[in-house]
Amino acid sequence: MNIPVNFTSNGFDIASVVFSVDYDENWLSFNEGLPGAITLNLPPEFVGACDADPADTDGEIDCFIYDP
Repeated sequence: MNIPVNFTSNGFDIASVVFSVDYDENWLSFNEGLPGAITLNLPPEFVGACDADPADTDGEIDCFIYDP
């Protein structure tokens, strides 16, 4: 299953963003070890990453994207 996350700046110059994706672990599971589990499609000048903490019991994936 793919779950897209889209960001629209509405014309504002945005240099960084930090966000979390929360999910109900009763209904969904996430395996960060699977190849391609998280894919970021970013413009070439941006870098980013996402991390799922297996000890976090509320089903959360934390992400950041920025322009270095």
